[in-house]
Amino acid sequence: MARKIRLRRGEKIIFQNRQWAVTTKGIKCLDIHYWIDIKHIDEPYPWPLQMAEKSWVNIDAFIEAWLAALSYRGVKYPRVAEAIELARSNALAIKRYNEAFKAYFVAKGGPDYSKYRMYKPSDTKEFEESSAAKALPPFWEWQSSGRREA
Repeated sequence: MARKIRLRRGEKIIFQNRQWAVTTKGIKCLDIHYWIDIKHIDEPYPWPLQMAEKSWVNIDAFIEAWLAALSYRGVKYPRVAEAIELARSNALAIKRYNEAFKAYFVAKGGPDYSKYRMYKPSDTKEFEESSAAKALPPFWEWQSSGRREA
C-alpha cells in the first residue's frame, strides 16, 4: 500500500511510479520509509546494485526513478546500461534464492517466511547446507548468463 509522500518546504515531485517518487530533495519509497538524498544518487557504487540486494524493491521501478533523478541532476553516469543490467540480474538471483529459501521451510513445516523480511541466521545456515540450496545454480551463473525474468 503506497503511503502519502511527505514533502519538505520547497520540495516538489519531479517523477513518480508505483514504488518510488523523485523529488527535488531525493528519491523516496512509497511503500516504506526509505529515501536517498539527491546529492548521493551518483555515488561510485551504483544505487541499482545496492537496491537489488533488498527483497522488497521492485528493481525496474527503482531503475526508472534513479534514471529520472540522474536526469534531473544533469548527471552523466558512466556505464549506466551495464549498472542496470547487473542490478536486474542480481535482483533476479536474490529473488530466486529467497523463493527457494521460503519453499524449503514450508516443505519442512517450518516458519512461514513469506510473512517476514528478515531471516534468522540459524535458518539461513541450515538452508545453505541443504540439498535445496545446493541445487540452485551458482549466483555468478545467473549474473553472467544475462537471464531475465519473463
